[in-house]
Amino acid sequence: AGATTIEPAQLALSALASYGRSDTPKVLVTDAIKINVRPLPQTGKPAQFTGAVGQYQIDAQVEDSRVTGVERGTIEAGNGFTLRLQVSGKGNIETLTEPAIPPLPNMTVYSPKITDAMDEAESNIQGSRTYAYVIIPSKSGNWTIPAIEYPYFDPQKESYQIACTIPIPINALP
Repeated sequence: AGATTIEPAQLALSALASYGRSDTPKVLVTDAIKINVRPLPQTGKPAQFTGAVGQYQIDAQVEDSRVTGVERGTIEAGNGFTLRLQVSGKGNIETLTEPAIPPLPNMTVYSPKITDAMDEAESNIQGSRTYAYVIIPSKSGNWTIPAIEYPYFDPQKESYQIACTIPIPINALP
C-alpha cells in the first residue's frame, strides 16, 4: 500500500542499413507511471483470506479415471479418485493460493497438480486455476467432501466475498 512509481520501460529498435548507410538505432521510452495502492480493509476480512483480489467462483468435481459401471461418487476403498477444484474469474490468476480443504476423515489427500488457463479480454486478466487432488478412501462408508470456501476481496464491491462449492457425497465400497 502507498504511493509507488512504475519506472519507464525502454525498447531498442535496430536500424536498417540502406545503400551502405548505417542508421543509429532508435530507443523508445515510456513515461513513468505514478500510482497510489490502497490497502485492503481489515473490517470484514475472513480469517482464511490469503490475498486473492478480483471476482472469483469456485467449482468442485469428482472424477474416477477408471471406466466402471458404478454410479458417480462411488469408489472402492483403497482406489483413488480425483477432486478437481477450479477457481475462475477476473483477477491475477497466477497469484491465487490453494483452497483450504477441510479434514477428510478416512481419506488420504495428495498434493494437487495445478494448471492455469488465462485470457486477456477488454483490458481485464481473467481465467482459471485448477487444483487436481488424488484422494484415496482408506475404508468403506458413506463420506462427504464438505463445502470448500474460497475468500477473496472484490474491488468493485469494495468488500470481502466467499465463493463456495457444494458438498459432494462419496460412497466408498468395501
